[in-house]
Amino acid sequence: MAELAINAAYLQEAGDEEIERYQHFDTQSLYKHSTKLKTHITVQLSQKDQVKIDEAVAFARTSTNRKDNDPTWSIRTLFQRAEFIDDRSKLSLMVTLILTVYASGHQAVHATNSSLQPFYSALKTGTVPQTEERLEALSPHLPASILFSMFLGYL
Repeated sequence: MAELAINAAYLQEAGDEEIERYQHFDTQSLYKHSTKLKTHITVQLSQKDQVKIDEAVAFARTSTNRKDNDPTWSIRTLFQRAEFIDDRSKLSLMVTLILTVYASGHQAVHATNSSLQPFYSALKTGTVPQTEERLEALSPHLPASILFSMFLGYL
């Protein structure tokens, strides 16, 4: 959600080329993943369908001017997009969002060691902690949800 809020705000102020990149990067990215997937499936595309896909991807590549392995559609990193919006709005919301909610959320999304700590006891004992224990174990993650709620109040 944090990245969505930053990108939505950024696209309100971005130039036409950035918007064009944003609109077409999904096609390019999905193609990259579908190419990897081909070796794991038995369904084969017809030559006609493959030509359509190749044409769509060629158009996307031309529109984005990005390589298939580029991590993002933008010429700016997410942090730079946040700084850009904060500079334009004269607020420090988006950078604060990245340094708080996004950082905490990143751990949960990517299942880092710290995000899994509350669940390790269930592996040892075979039971999930009861309500009080669970809330105590999850408490390090509560500030992120509180900050996110506060951020939504600003919008």
